Amino acid sequence: MDSIPYDPGDWALKLVNFETPLEEGFSPSLSRIKSDYNPNGLKIDSRIVDAVNIMCDAAARDGVDLTVISAYRTQEKQSSLYNNKVDRLMNQGYNREDALVEAATAVARPGTSEHQVGLAIDFNSVEQDFEHTKAGKWLRAHSVEYGFVMRYPTDKTEITGVIYEPWHFRFVGRKHAAEMQKLDMCLEEYLEYLGN
Repeated sequence: MDSIPYDPGDWALKLVNFETPLEEGFSPSLSRIKSDYNPNGLKIDSRIVDAVNIMCDAAARDGVDLTVISAYRTQEKQSSLYNNKVDRLMNQGYNREDALVEAATAVARPGTSEHQVGLAIDFNSVEQDFEHTKAGKWLRAHSVEYGFVMRYPTDKTEITGVIYEPWHFRFVGRKHAAEMQKLDMCLEEYLEYLGN
């Protein structure tokens, strides 16, 4: 692992998941993503806003429309999304305990979402067929060049605990993104590989 410098405190590799929740009171410095790709005025961690804008500009030059549909989320927003998912499952017949568990595979529990860190973006559509769209294919081919990885690949659900999300991209930095792609690793695997 000599070729990739690694700092265990690297903000771009911050792991947030069910087993590693955010510390209470976490609040990133935020900037608004360029309005050309962000009709709802969403914000992201200020340290990655240029990478997002440059990637979206590159996609546009290639004739691909990328639209940011979700970026940074507050604790309140994440709670609302999660609780709504739990309620929908209970309306489908799940008991509360099972609904809480099942909901967390599709919507992160509050405090465990990468959106709350400000390093994750959902593009265009939260549908499984996004991977077959022009935008989905472009992101799979080029996101690494800008420091982003598809965070929840279909073959890593057992490791991440999250369903396949072809629309959800996470900033990790260009060098780490390239290495993760080369090694075919999700963030959990990669951090273990680095010795974290």
